[in-house]
Amino acid sequence: MGSGLTGSAYEIETFDDGSGNGAQLFVAGTITNAGGVPVQGLAIWNGTAWSSPGVQSYQGIDVMRSLPSPGGNRLYFGGGFNGFAGFLASRFAAYGVICDADDDGFEEVVDNCPNTANPTQADNDGDGLGDACDPDNDNDG
Repeated sequence: MGSGLTGSAYEIETFDDGSGNGAQLFVAGTITNAGGVPVQGLAIWNGTAWSSPGVQSYQGIDVMRSLPSPGGNRLYFGGGFNGFAGFLASRFAAYGVICDADDDGFEEVVDNCPNTANPTQADNDGDGLGDACDPDNDNDG
C-alpha cells in the first residue's frame, strides 16, 4: 500500500464520504504521513494511492466507527484529541456526509426549518419551529 505509514494505525474502516470516489479505506491513529502524503491522524487509501481528507486530529484517534445518521453514514472518532477538523472537540468527533437540504449550514437533525433556509435558527416563540418556516412565529393565533 504505497510506501506505508508513519505513526501508528489503530483503526480501519471502509467509508463513502460523498466525494464521488465511492467507498475507500479510512485509516486512523497517530499517523503523520501516508505514502509520502502529510496527514494528521486520518488517511484515505483509494486502492492505488494515499490522500488526506483535509481534517486533522490534534493528538490521535484511538477508535473509529462508521454508523448510520440522518442523511447517510458518518465516521465517528474517539481518542485523546482536543480538536478535530479545525474545531474544538473533546475526545469525540464526526466526519462525513452532511445532509443540509436548505443549505443554511445546519444539518437536518438539528435544523429547526429543515426545508427552508434559516441561517440564524431564530425561533421567536420558542416552539421548536424556526421563524423562517413558522406560519405563526409569535403564537398570537
